[in-house]
Amino acid sequence: MRILRQLLVWESVENGFVGAFQQQFSRAKSGSNKVSVILQQDVPNLGSKGNIATVKAGYFRNFLYPQKMAIYATKSNVEKLEKSVLEAARARDEQRRAEAIRQRQLAIIAQRLTSSTIEVKQRIVEGTSTLYGSVTARSICEAVGRQLKIDLPEARVLLPEPIREAGTHRVPLAISAAGGGAAGAEVFMTVAVRDAAEAPKKGPSSKGDGAVGAAAEGEDGSAGPGMVRDSSEEWL
Repeated sequence: MRILRQLLVWESVENGFVGAFQQQFSRAKSGSNKVSVILQQDVPNLGSKGNIATVKAGYFRNFLYPQKMAIYATKSNVEKLEKSVLEAARARDEQRRAEAIRQRQLAIIAQRLTSSTIEVKQRIVEGTSTLYGSVTARSICEAVGRQLKIDLPEARVLLPEPIREAGTHRVPLAISAAGGGAAGAEVFMTVAVRDAAEAPKKGPSSKGDGAVGAAAEGEDGSAGPGMVRDSSEEWL
């Protein structure tokens, strides 16, 4: 009797395992079982890159995985995803801080450019105000570099045409009053074209006045935020 009961127990256990396996195989075959995956790119009607989604195993196995659209949401992969999300957030914060600093520096530069008179020397036809040759954006930028120690790109000087007359001219700049780049001119720079034969006059101080000058040059004479040496970093 004891042996019979033992046989019945083993048969019940065996049938349970077989039944469970058959049920699992049936679900897998029909594609009704689900798996959690991490999307590697945007998938229509499913989610965006980095999202965790639950999909049918067959859909993942036959389409998403071969197309490199998703991977299994294992513990290791989820931890990697969380780490990459945090790193991306830190990178965005650093980029925003760097952009804020850049905008403040450009605002200081814009103020210095608009509050200074840039002197350009050019030979003048005797008895007239007509220049021999002309004053171009390049010559203005060179004068700005000498007098204000600012490396101003020519593209920022919106000179409609070369200056061919002596005197004071308002030259538009492609920077906003707040320092950011702009499609049109929002501020103007004063350029004084004088006869090269005149006695040299003392040009504007590179330190500027007040807070602007203090921000432009450090106490040790090093370039401050208002002194741009490398246009590729500060003006792009």
